[in-house]
Amino acid sequence: MIPCCACHRRVLEVTPVHANTLYNYAVLLDTHLQRKNEAESLYRRAIDMEARHAYALYNLAVLLEEKYANEGVFLPPGSSNSNHALTPDIIRQRKQEAGLFYQRAAEADPRDATTLADYGRYIFVRLENPTMAEPLLTAALKLEATCEVALYHLALLFFRERKSTHLDQAENLLRQVIGNNPQHANGML
Repeated sequence: MIPCCACHRRVLEVTPVHANTLYNYAVLLDTHLQRKNEAESLYRRAIDMEARHAYALYNLAVLLEEKYANEGVFLPPGSSNSNHALTPDIIRQRKQEAGLFYQRAAEADPRDATTLADYGRYIFVRLENPTMAEPLLTAALKLEATCEVALYHLALLFFRERKSTHLDQAENLLRQVIGNNPQHANGML
C-alpha cells in the first residue's frame, strides 16, 4: 500500500492484469466512494485491456454523461448556467465521446436491453436525434418488454415528436411504465 498524499488515506497500488479486477475496483470508486476521476481512469484501463468489456463501456458512458452534464455540456447554448470555457467543438466532442461509449457497450452486449435503452435515451435526450433513437428504444423493448427506460423514453419520443399521430401509443407505453412502477414520477407527469 502507498499513502495518498491528498487525503492521507492509504490506497492500493493498482497494477492488475485482469480487466474485471480493474472494472470492479472502478465500480467501488465510482458508486460507493464517489471518486469519479479515479473510477474513470480504471474504466478506461479495463477497456484498454478488453475492448469489448460491456460493463466497463456502459459504466464509463454513464460516468461521462454525468460528468459532462455537471460541466454544462448539455445545457442550451447561451444558457445562464452554461460553462463559458466550453467551446462548441469541446461540447460536440464530449457529447460524441459519451455517445460512442454507449454505442460500444450496446455492440459489445447486444442482448442487454438496459444498455440498448440507455443508448437510445442518450441519442434522444442528449443528442436530440429522435429518428436514430426510436429503433434503439424499440429494439430494447423487443429484448425486454418491461424495460422502463425504453418504455418511458419511447412514450416521450412519440408524444414530443409525433404529437397527435402517436398519442395513443405514447399513452399505452406510459400506462405500462406506471403499471410496472406506480412510483415512476415522470411517468405520472
